[in-house]
Amino acid sequence: MLKSLIKIILILLALLPFGTELKAAEIRVPENYKTITEAVANSLPNDVILVNDGIYNENLIISTPLSLKALKGPESTIINANDKSKHSITVLKTTDVAISGFSITGSEKSGIFVSNSSNVTLTGNKTLYNNIGITLSHSTNNTLKENEANHNIGYGIYLDNSNGNLIENNSASRNEDKGFFVSMSNENTIINNNVNLNAWDGIMLWSSNRNIIHENRTLRNTYGLVISESTENDVADNTTLPNIFIIMPIILLYLGIISYWVQKNILRLIYK
Repeated sequence: MLKSLIKIILILLALLPFGTELKAAEIRVPENYKTITEAVANSLPNDVILVNDGIYNENLIISTPLSLKALKGPESTIINANDKSKHSITVLKTTDVAISGFSITGSEKSGIFVSNSSNVTLTGNKTLYNNIGITLSHSTNNTLKENEANHNIGYGIYLDNSNGNLIENNSASRNEDKGFFVSMSNENTIINNNVNLNAWDGIMLWSSNRNIIHENRTLRNTYGLVISESTENDVADNTTLPNIFIIMPIILLYLGIISYWVQKNILRLIYK
């Protein structure tokens, strides 16, 4: 009888690890940790880090699955690159990361840099006054939604050797070079974005194939949509209007022709 009881207990103990799930912890900054860096360093996979309002002078490196969320949104929660020569936030060689609700600024590289990662979701962030707003490098199956990548020195959103990503409902405007630069990246879906008033191209595809480019607005860039050395891209229902400095001479030419025609006909009526 005793042997049977011991056997049952041993079986139950052996099954216990498989029947017990570790729940994701909720970590708060600055309540639990003063900095986001400390919170990330002390987190376990799938933890949720909730960040209260404030300015955080940090460079974050995220290499485990987790969620990073600003409780009061990008107007109140700012990550400013402490070391300007590094990315403000780096997501490196991981999966299942979510970052939402931050203003991210001050990097001479990228506000958010996603490298060799997948299933990363970026939503509702503002990446302002960096060299590049958001970069995906050698990364697949990620989602960028409702972010602003404006007022950056180089590009708003840059895809480099990154495939199968969804870029939807973002703004990449008033950047000093391109709004979107898609380089050697295939089978991405770029839909319903505002890409306006960039100094050079609104959206440029270079050596990128089989992408879907639908319903984007590329207004008042030097060139709205540029496709180079790329094939089999599905481009439809985009709204584009070139830079005012390009269309103004055409407008003036037409005004001159109309003015000449009006004056000519008035003179004919007077001197007939």
